[in-house]
Amino acid sequence: MTGSSNGKFLTSKSKFFNDKIRIFAGASIGHFANDGTLLIFTILMVYYIRIPNVNIAVLGSIAVTYQLLSGYISTRVGKYADAKRDFNKLISVGILIEGLGIFLFSISFLFHNLFYLYALALLAALVLGFGQAFYHPLGGALLSATFGKSSPKYMGANGVFGSLGRSVLPSLIAFSILLFGDAAGLIPISAFYLLLSIIIFVLLVNRTNNKVFRGKNKEDLLNLSSDTADMTTSKKFKTHHKPFSFYRRSVYKLTFVTVLRSASIMATITFIGVYIKLIEKLTATEVGIFLTITFFFAVIGQYVFGVLVTKVGNRKTVIYSTLISVIAFGLFLLLRGPIYSYIFYSVFTFAALTSFPIFMSYSANIVEKEYNGYSNSVVWGIGSIIGGAMGVGLITILLYFGFNIFSGMVVAEVIGIISILSLPILPKTLEID
Repeated sequence: MTGSSNGKFLTSKSKFFNDKIRIFAGASIGHFANDGTLLIFTILMVYYIRIPNVNIAVLGSIAVTYQLLSGYISTRVGKYADAKRDFNKLISVGILIEGLGIFLFSISFLFHNLFYLYALALLAALVLGFGQAFYHPLGGALLSATFGKSSPKYMGANGVFGSLGRSVLPSLIAFSILLFGDAAGLIPISAFYLLLSIIIFVLLVNRTNNKVFRGKNKEDLLNLSSDTADMTTSKKFKTHHKPFSFYRRSVYKLTFVTVLRSASIMATITFIGVYIKLIEKLTATEVGIFLTITFFFAVIGQYVFGVLVTKVGNRKTVIYSTLISVIAFGLFLLLRGPIYSYIFYSVFTFAALTSFPIFMSYSANIVEKEYNGYSNSVVWGIGSIIGGAMGVGLITILLYFGFNIFSGMVVAEVIGIISILSLPILPKTLEID
């Protein structure tokens, strides 16, 4: 009997770890696809401004609109996911919607009438923003629940794939457009996203973790998400369970810091393509290459800062990341020339584009695990996305009133400096993490 029991235990344990691998693989492909769309509108703005009379400020307004929608939807997605625990389907659906958004962008290039061009670009951006709302709160909650205490490290490794997506897609789009034209060049990219959404669904559907998410109570969820050392935590959770309102203040503090940080970062990212084209006099294809090379360093940054969280904690990691990124972007603005631009913007992306391993693990560590999805969606949806939209909106307003793109970037740097001043309010993490 004992041998039979041991055999069943080993088989069950083997299947559990096999499911962990599948979950990590599916989440990583999802992160690659989702973050690959982050720079799509940034690179497409470079192509839009080649069309006569297209206004950069109008394009900025479109960016603000879709980011606001994405932030709003993200909080709803988090609540729904906490209730249904249906992370697998929702992640793949989000990627599929992003593919549809890319297809609609291709149609917008068929029209040079400004009304139709702006209308279709807005529709495409809104669809894209809707799709972008899914991955980060869901992927963060899924990895936190799957890997428990080790989740920051795995989020860092997972974030590497997101950074690869950000790095690869701009050049992929630039060369596809170079080969097939503005409209036709986006169709293969859209088809690629359809394929990725199917692969993600197959990898994540009906895995052990998802079954447990749906069928088990809170205590079992904690037992699954951590190792043996967390069993005490599960019992403590059952006895001392608190409502979300108990953690609300910590979540809002973290969200406030994220708003300021993201306002600065997203303002720079959204307009960097146009900025580097106008300042350094680059072609659209060269802009794509610049984005690919500089954003590649975020691949390294994701993993480095993910590991750093496990060594020094979330709070210190946020401080290091923010200080490095703000200083690097300041030097990027001060020192002109291709070499300086490549060096300092690479350092900027290395430190700035680390929100997933830092903030998603942070937001999971300031609430009980059953609130991970909602906490992630608030910090990411309001803090990262809506905060980013506020930064983009501010730069867009400046452009409307005749300020040049350099002035807008300086304002983004000032916001970054203000975000440094907000760091002392960062909340402490819970003992259970």
